[in-house]
Amino acid sequence: MDYWACNYDVNATEEDGSCTYDCYGCINPNACNFDEDATLDGGGCIMPGDACDDGLDFTIEDFLQEDCTCNGYGCGDPEACNYAPNSITDNDLCNYVGNYGITGLLSASNSMLVSYSYPNTTGSTYLWSITNGDITNGEGTSEIEVVWWGDAAGMLCVVETNIYGCEGNISCINVSIINSVDELGEVRMLAYPNPVTDMLHIVFEGRYEIKMRDVLGRLVWSATALDEVIDINVSIYQRGLYTIELTPEIGPVRFNKILIN
Repeated sequence: MDYWACNYDVNATEEDGSCTYDCYGCINPNACNFDEDATLDGGGCIMPGDACDDGLDFTIEDFLQEDCTCNGYGCGDPEACNYAPNSITDNDLCNYVGNYGITGLLSASNSMLVSYSYPNTTGSTYLWSITNGDITNGEGTSEIEVVWWGDAAGMLCVVETNIYGCEGNISCINVSIINSVDELGEVRMLAYPNPVTDMLHIVFEGRYEIKMRDVLGRLVWSATALDEVIDINVSIYQRGLYTIELTPEIGPVRFNKILIN
């Protein structure tokens, strides 16, 4: 006895549970979900031009086409990193990551703090990798600081990912690493470990005045010693590059660079 049932019987006096509702549906023949068996409009017609989701990562403003397929606007350039081959072409949406070179020293001492950079793009992140060295600062950015170790060749590489998640090509440089241990005549001076975090050991022969200066040349530590190992607690100093000076009673001053992390 439900008035909205497809088989409503105006003469019925008692509900017998036989009501059916399969006559409702989209009765607009231009709709994508037109139901030719429907006799009453169910109000759910889906028309060309209505919003939809084509399931593609690099398209926008997806909508139903005249043939009821779902498409959105996207980049039609196969060279772009957001290329969308099945989209409605709009090359204003194309996104590219440029290919550039790393800037920095191609020959460096293994005790030097060296800066390297890659052209910066707002919103991009940078994944660096290094062989025979350590990245001490700037990981994830376009500018890093590196300490090389060993006395062979090193390699530094970077891959840029832009704000849209588009990844560029890898860019690399080879770096010649120069051993920084200072050895003049019969006198040897060695500062280790390098880089150093807490305790620095300086080994030398002869009587020396020892000074440690920061990158601006300011004296931060000094002592006079003879034929021994000097231990310096560097944890109290700011991170950065420092110079160790050994001044003998007679002869030239010896230098060594150390990096405090």
